[in-house]
Amino acid sequence: MKKSTYIWLIVGLFVLGAILLRIGIGKISWVVQIFYWFILIFTTRAYNKKQNQDLDEMWTLADRLGKTSEDLKNYSDLGLFDLEATRRNSHGERSFYPSRRSIRKIVDNLKKEAE
Repeated sequence: MKKSTYIWLIVGLFVLGAILLRIGIGKISWVVQIFYWFILIFTTRAYNKKQNQDLDEMWTLADRLGKTSEDLKNYSDLGLFDLEATRRNSHGERSFYPSRRSIRKIVDNLKKEAE
């Protein structure tokens, strides 16, 4: 599913939960709210996991091909500092998460170059 589909699904569930709370259906509205939070947590976690996998793939390919952040800048609309912030630091954390579309564009270009 597209990211926008997940967002609209979550927004719809939130609005439904708010409506049910407003009209006072009580227990049913709490079930909807709990269901909403579970969906929110799991979709966010899945999206972040996939985004981290894409960034790891990007940097693995770049290292294998000997590319620097300066070289990767030519493959996308991201700036040099943005790309450097996507690399993991000494604690294994990232400072910046660009859109997955930008990451996939770079990865696809690196894969073409690796062939």
